[in-house]
Amino acid sequence: MKKKVIIKKFNSKIYFILLDKSTKQFKVDSNPIEDSSSVFFGNLSKDRRFLVILDYLLM
Repeated sequence: MKKKVIIKKFNSKIYFILLDKSTKQFKVDSNPIEDSSSVFFGNLSKDRRFLVILDYLLM
């Protein structure tokens, strides 16, 4: 069974948002991933099992 998930970046945090089928409302799944910088990039692996985050620190 595949899960449909929205990955949302806001400032220095990444949130995973799922649709609850019973209530038909979106909910944040677990705690956000927090990075020390507000500038970072990410990508899912091809099998969608891993999220890779690349941090870019401004100097």
